[in-house]
Amino acid sequence: MKINFTQTYRLWFLLTSTSVLGLLITYFMGYDPIANVWIISYHNIHTMFTGMLLAAVLTRLYMAINKINPVPLMHLIRAKSFLGVLIALAYISMCSVLLITLGTEFYFLLTPKEEHALSVYTLRNFSQLIFAIMIFVHVLYVLYVNLIKKRDSLRNLLLASDADNKTS
Repeated sequence: MKINFTQTYRLWFLLTSTSVLGLLITYFMGYDPIANVWIISYHNIHTMFTGMLLAAVLTRLYMAINKINPVPLMHLIRAKSFLGVLIALAYISMCSVLLITLGTEFYFLLTPKEEHALSVYTLRNFSQLIFAIMIFVHVLYVLYVNLIKKRDSLRNLLLASDADNKTS
């Protein structure tokens, strides 16, 4: 069976982005920390997004086991420029925050509401802020690769083909 990296990576990125943004939105719209209650429909949707996050983590684990994409630390070791190091650190942060978010979400689902610790809320909310920043860095990197790097390679290809026409 042939595994397509691009499709698997897109699946992971789509599951990750959708689940974390969904968790963030449903939490702030459906939970009242003062009354310590959930609006039932938002709690059910929030649980669904937690399942999506678990699917994203399992997809990433599948990618690492099948060597589709090296583990995040390998990106840092192989980085050759400052931008590469920045992207590798962003990738490591994204994967770490995914695990933190998944752990805190399962903690919230499995413990009674009265036992929620303030530190778990703080950790969860702070980690999702970091994740949003890392998604932004990732989008900037994709734009950089597609608009700057590929444009220059296309320009060089056109210049090379123009040079071939002049010599003929």
